[in-house]
Amino acid sequence: MRPTSELPRLSGALQYRVRRLVLLFRARPLAASATSEADRVVSYCTIELANAWLQFVRSYYLSCVVGARQGSGMRVRHSGSFATLNDALVQSAAIMGKRVRGKVPTPGEEPDWISPPTIIKLSRSLSFTNQGEIAAAFGITTSIFQPLTTCRNFYAHRSERAADKIENLSRSLAVPLQRRATVLLCSARPGGSHTIFEGWAGLIQAVGAAMSS
Repeated sequence: MRPTSELPRLSGALQYRVRRLVLLFRARPLAASATSEADRVVSYCTIELANAWLQFVRSYYLSCVVGARQGSGMRVRHSGSFATLNDALVQSAAIMGKRVRGKVPTPGEEPDWISPPTIIKLSRSLSFTNQGEIAAAFGITTSIFQPLTTCRNFYAHRSERAADKIENLSRSLAVPLQRRATVLLCSARPGGSHTIFEGWAGLIQAVGAAMSS
């Protein structure tokens, strides 16, 4: 996903990517003999879901900086003054208390785009005219983004510490204790009809659409 002059177009790109990931997730092997293949599919879907949200929020910020149109037709205005998109990224890092050592921020120097407080703080600090829509969108949920990061990190490290965090997460989600992210993500919460992964994917789609309205 890249910055665009139309926020609904950016939201549409997010919706498309998430739909494809959900379809791939649903096509995962279910047989016990195919556990490793299911793990491969679910890990890919989870990492890409986190990446899709990260790229959406980063592109959303940059789109707002260049005055993209909302779904209402209104252009986003703000109090900043940036000659380039890189200048806007440097400013975003400064607002979030990160130091940029070179002229271009490294991924590690950029804000934590996955975390909801990041775009909320940036929109307020730069007086985005759509900051109300952003805050309202996160009224849908803010609770899934840290758990998503926890699962993504499990697949990246697969350490005992990562497994401990999955166990704690399963406890907080009120599902049977698990130490494997794949089993957790393929579980349904009590009273739920969808897997945890599908639930998170649907909420990400809803928040992205509301932010772009």
